[in-house]
Amino acid sequence: MKSHIRIIFIFTFITFQYCIVYGQFRAVHIPDSLLEKMKIDGDTSDWDWVPRKYIITEQMMNKNISANNSFWKCQIKVGWSDLNNKLYIIAKVTDDTLITNNSKYFTNDCMQFAINADNAGGFYVNGNSRTKYSVLYALVPTTEKTSKLLINAGPSWMQEKKYTNWSVKYYKDEKGEYEMVYELCLSLWDKWEDAGAEYSSSTELHPFKIIRLALAFNDADSSDGTFTEWANSAGRKWWRNADEIPEFILDMPLKKNDVSWQGICYVLSQ
Repeated sequence: MKSHIRIIFIFTFITFQYCIVYGQFRAVHIPDSLLEKMKIDGDTSDWDWVPRKYIITEQMMNKNISANNSFWKCQIKVGWSDLNNKLYIIAKVTDDTLITNNSKYFTNDCMQFAINADNAGGFYVNGNSRTKYSVLYALVPTTEKTSKLLINAGPSWMQEKKYTNWSVKYYKDEKGEYEMVYELCLSLWDKWEDAGAEYSSSTELHPFKIIRLALAFNDADSSDGTFTEWANSAGRKWWRNADEIPEFILDMPLKKNDVSWQGICYVLSQ
């Protein structure tokens, strides 16, 4: 009887914590049974199980930089796993024009994202004291229908597949619109060192953990260097100041039997 009361208390407490953070962006917990199916290949069907409430659409994005772009849509999902301690992101972008031939990557259609895993904010470029606590990435489609990952604030070793695995797929649909899918699986770092992962501090993922994650998409409709930037960020300087990156809560598992003892122990320790 006491064990049943304890379980009821645990889940009541978890639900209470969940309600407190409901207003933030949320990353869905990936059940252990589905983790093997989450292939980083640009196939969106791996994510069909995710409830609609987790989808970030263009209505939830800010237009930080505006050009004369007439059409742009998105569906973004963010997930996390405590089994392999990784963050997952998939973004499906629909656009009427695809530009990949400008000389500067950010004046093309591309995805940029910044992560501040320890949620302490601060500047992370120009040699500031908190430089090594955030990472700035870019995923760039190329004219050869391939892609490249750029790390503009962070060490080059993060590009290794065991730390950051990515895929970019794009095609023209029956309406004549371009569908672009950006998909990622990556390790997070509380602090990184140029010398390598073994000298860096990895982030431990658990229910109710809050990280800062900026998701930005540049929409270019011409080769003149102008573009529109769509971002979920709370500020326009997200690419250099983590204080302007929005917070994501790592949600508890969708089903009670997916709640790990690790997660329960963490909640009870707070």
